[in-house]
Amino acid sequence: MYMNVASFNSYKSNSHGEGMLGFRNKHVNVFKSLHKLVYRQKYWLLATHQRLATHGKISQENAHPFISKDFILMHNGIFHTLGTKDESDSKRYLDLLQQSYNATGNALKAIIDCHKELNGYY
Repeated sequence: MYMNVASFNSYKSNSHGEGMLGFRNKHVNVFKSLHKLVYRQKYWLLATHQRLATHGKISQENAHPFISKDFILMHNGIFHTLGTKDESDSKRYLDLLQQSYNATGNALKAIIDCHKELNGYY
């Protein structure tokens, strides 16, 4: 109930999509929508993200969270040098992070290497 109330207030000013990430019974559930989600299931961890589009079209695909092979990303901020008119800057960041991690095998090094090339507020 709390998450419905809290995310509703955020969604009023960030209404370009909503996503949620819930952990339950050793499974990760991800939902994305252009509309307000209603949280009905119980999770031992639940995170939500209400999107205000800065880069990328307003679409369900550009709603957070983003998932790669090794990472899940929900991000508030802007990677100015990454976004396009169609694709979210956060999604492009996750793609770069995954590529760097594939090359190094070290998550911290991958993050540091990615941030050397970035400009923005994150």
